[in-house]
Amino acid sequence: MPLVLLAFAPADRFAADTVRNALTEAGLTCDIAPQDGAARSAIVAAASVPRALVIVHSRASVGDVAILRVAEAAAGRRLPMLVVRLDDTKPASGLRTFLRGMPSIDAAGGKLPQRVAGIVVRTKHAAGIALGDADAIDDGEGGIELWSADRHRVS
Repeated sequence: MPLVLLAFAPADRFAADTVRNALTEAGLTCDIAPQDGAARSAIVAAASVPRALVIVHSRASVGDVAILRVAEAAAGRRLPMLVVRLDDTKPASGLRTFLRGMPSIDAAGGKLPQRVAGIVVRTKHAAGIALGDADAIDDGEGGIELWSADRHRVS
């Protein structure tokens, strides 16, 4: 059973594959959210993932019914969500409702390769997986600073 569900617009496939490959290499099994926009398939997908939802968001995601349905189903299950922002586009109001208070990582302007390690750590944290000292990251740009559980700070 996958630990993480990955939701993205079809136009963001390359970025989503980058995120998925990084999560898989870190040992986090990952499944792709359905892209048909059907409420039933979104609910089934969210129910099959026990730990976290990662949403790859860009201007292509605005108005994407499939992402909205998956986020709604995940919120109903109280799954933690992480948003990877590929640009500065704000989520549509319906999606914002479910993302309020959820962490996000700024990968805009081609910064995705530099943010991959942070995405893995944030996803582990969201999924409730213990962080080790090797998971402490500071990307040098103030984007991510996470400490292991022993040091009691995960930001």
